[in-house]
Amino acid sequence: MRLLSAPDLNRWYTRNLLSLSRSLARVLLPSLRALVKLPIGEDVIQERIGQLFDQVDALRAILTDSAQTSVRLVLNPDHMAIRETQRAYTYMNLFGLAVDALFVNRILPEEVEDPFFAHWKADQTFHRQEIQELFAPLPVFEVPLMRHEVVGLRDLESLAQQLYGERDPVPPLSDEQPLRFYVDGQHYILALRVAGVEGGSVELEKRGDELSIKLGRFRRSLVLPQYLAGLQPAWAQVEGDHLKVAFEET
Repeated sequence: MRLLSAPDLNRWYTRNLLSLSRSLARVLLPSLRALVKLPIGEDVIQERIGQLFDQVDALRAILTDSAQTSVRLVLNPDHMAIRETQRAYTYMNLFGLAVDALFVNRILPEEVEDPFFAHWKADQTFHRQEIQELFAPLPVFEVPLMRHEVVGLRDLESLAQQLYGERDPVPPLSDEQPLRFYVDGQHYILALRVAGVEGGSVELEKRGDELSIKLGRFRRSLVLPQYLAGLQPAWAQVEGDHLKVAFEET
């Protein structure tokens, strides 16, 4: 069995959808002719469908070009938001979209000292540290909870100054790609950047779609894409600055 990479899958779907569109065109053609009262040929429909696929492919090329497009994920510092952001981050990497930063929203300011918020602030402190560890080395920007809704250019400029200072936020904020997926022979490979971590025995624990990794003092928990959630880790090894985990069917 040959495993397909994301570009292979894209071409496979395009080829099969075009084949399917020919059958649909033949079925829909009589109804379309009756509806618009104009002669419509099957070749015209096929041409329009082909143009649509070309446009989708051109859009995909733009979205997966990290020099033109990057994604910045926004989350709140709580357990559920972190897990959903992990899942989104995994799929962004899977489909070749470059994530260059994270924004942690609604951080309670230090001046908030009401006892009612004490436990909330402690939870946020814990989750803020967890976010730094889970998504390293991506830059993390923390957005404080404001006294009022940020509306209008003046408020936006104030927030931008607070977040970026003199830094230009338009270019990519990071060119790191700490998580990659690809196919090597009969295995799906997950490559995780572990720069600065000494090699050693790798401990893996998979529960559902979550993979926990232990390598010396390095700890990381990843949410796997659906097609990997049904597979099992076959082996793991450190190569250079990356830990590679291979998956196979049981």
